[in-house]
Amino acid sequence: MNRTLIAALALALAAPAVSLSTTADAQVLANRNTGGRHVQRHEPRPPLSRSEEDRLYAAQDQVSALEAQIAELQAMESPTDAQRVEIQTLTTRRDQAQQIVTRLEAKRDR
Repeated sequence: MNRTLIAALALALAAPAVSLSTTADAQVLANRNTGGRHVQRHEPRPPLSRSEEDRLYAAQDQVSALEAQIAELQAMESPTDAQRVEIQTLTTRRDQAQQIVTRLEAKRDR
């Protein structure tokens, strides 16, 4: 019996210690070779170029001006057929300018 107990004790002492890593340990180990600096996986995207900013501001101005013209024509009591066609044309132009604004703002904000 003593020999069995001694053999079990020797086997337990000879076995390597098993430890489980915690989440904090995993985070530390993941950044251990960075030298203390933050590693960015993706290159930062450049902001809008000067010409794109100019296009954005011009398109925003165009949307505002077109909305004012559309509101003025829609305020008329009984618009003529020509005025209705002009409202549709202005609405189409406004929608196109708004698409440019939306696209450039999305690019700027990403």
